[in-house]
Amino acid sequence: MCEGTLAEFITVAATPVARVPPGLDDVGAAAASVVGLAALQALRDVARVAPGERILVNGATGGVWLMLIQPARSRGAHVTAVTSAAGLATARQYGAPVVHDFRAGPLSMLGERFDVVFDLSTKLSFVEARNLLTPRGRYVGFEPSPLSLMSSSLLGPFRRQKELVLVTKPSARELAGKLQAGELLPPPTEAFERSERGGVFGKVVIRAAPAPTSP
Repeated sequence: MCEGTLAEFITVAATPVARVPPGLDDVGAAAASVVGLAALQALRDVARVAPGERILVNGATGGVWLMLIQPARSRGAHVTAVTSAAGLATARQYGAPVVHDFRAGPLSMLGERFDVVFDLSTKLSFVEARNLLTPRGRYVGFEPSPLSLMSSSLLGPFRRQKELVLVTKPSARELAGKLQAGELLPPPTEAFERSERGGVFGKVVIRAAPAPTSP
């Protein structure tokens, strides 16, 4: 799939594909697929969040973070979500027990250190996040720059605090199982034009019109 394109059909390998779970419609499945995989893999494979760890989710009402908050709680992590004032209720709805309006003040006012900082806002760099991390904390960014990738690769082995990068691997079966079991709620969806205006909570899903039938 190419960035910025839409299609009614796409050819993929059969291995990573899973059926839409019963009770979940196509819109919910479309909204949950990519962001759900990213969230599960970031939590388990990249950050390796353990029970009892404290995590900070920055940009918590984007699609990935709404999907990440839920399994983080189920793994026994303590979650603090950072979002705008308009997103506080949504973050709470998806399971964040502690929420912070980023406009209310800097993250330093939270007065604690975190084992993991997840950032999807692209506004909190690893350098800035280091003051929020425990001595062996991990920072996970989703849109790293070439400079940050080089820095992480070259300096990572010598740092106690780690800058980590997620590369999502296609594998829908685990995600489908969690959705079917009710362990995950798909993110809310918004109309396509809402994406262009900004301020979207969740994911934008485009439903293709049915193909016209032959006369």
